[in-house]
Amino acid sequence: MPESDSAFEQNLLKDYGDPIMSYDGQGVLTLEDGREVSCKFEAGQLRKGDVLLLCDFLPPVLFLGTISAIRFEGTTSEGYRISCDNRIMEINYLPDLPRDGRTGFFAAFRLGEMNVQMTDSPTQARSVRFGVTNFQFVGTDAQQSGNFHFLALPLKLKGANSTTELSIRPLEHDTKIMRRITTLKITDVTCEVVSDIPEDGSIGRLKEVIDDLCYLMSVARGTTIQWIYCNHYNAADECIMRTHSPRITKPFSPSSIIDPRVDGRHETRAFLEQGYGVYVSKRDSYGLNRGTIAAYLDAKAEQDYLETRGAKLAVAMEMLKAVFLARIIHESS
Repeated sequence: MPESDSAFEQNLLKDYGDPIMSYDGQGVLTLEDGREVSCKFEAGQLRKGDVLLLCDFLPPVLFLGTISAIRFEGTTSEGYRISCDNRIMEINYLPDLPRDGRTGFFAAFRLGEMNVQMTDSPTQARSVRFGVTNFQFVGTDAQQSGNFHFLALPLKLKGANSTTELSIRPLEHDTKIMRRITTLKITDVTCEVVSDIPEDGSIGRLKEVIDDLCYLMSVARGTTIQWIYCNHYNAADECIMRTHSPRITKPFSPSSIIDPRVDGRHETRAFLEQGYGVYVSKRDSYGLNRGTIAAYLDAKAEQDYLETRGAKLAVAMEMLKAVFLARIIHESS
């Protein structure tokens, strides 16, 4: 990180895990009682999804008990504007305290969401890229971005009232990333889902589509797949804003139903496109996004003993049974 009065002297996020993106600078934390306290900060997102904020308060502020904050705003050393007003929860401060004799107060927070604005110019975003964890795939269409040649997986997802066209693209070093994930059974971003922003400029509906797609991808691969960040790009393909979301991720589990290698690429595409409409129509009535699929995936996780996995599978089957019974009662009434 650059050396300046506003910068941390080292990468402090490493005490919590491996960061995929980090920022440092000066900011203001707004407390529940309305007070505003200044601080040097380091913020970022870990590869497993957690979004964190570390504060070094200037001048030192004495807090008694838990720090209850409702908002954070800051400016990074690169000149980016960073903000959060969604679920700011204090956690233990893990980095070593300074040994230079300086007195101060340090705090760490887990954030519900963090927005990073790269530019102040009124540039409109034209496309978005969602960073997706642990999805192993081989694309069907050869594409190029600069000197990077890759195989993308284009999808046309047909819902009840709309059709969404998007593309899944591997990261530039996806082979190395995937080798590390499968060996260490960890979590990391392997690809990005790319889509144009609707004409009305809202991406709320698009986020719902990506949420549904991640559930389908999880079923196809037998492991939890989730998006954890969303980058906004202008017409010149420049990233103008980034949103970090601490969505629930899980370590990689090699239990694919469909072959993730080249032999299964067409089957993967067919499953995602043909299964999307069925998933959306059954999602609410079967509770697919409210624990049913998550319980099934958790029962397949390799990290547990076989007996524990069997117990979890029994729980998943009981959840399915409860869903079917509820539907039968509803249809007969």
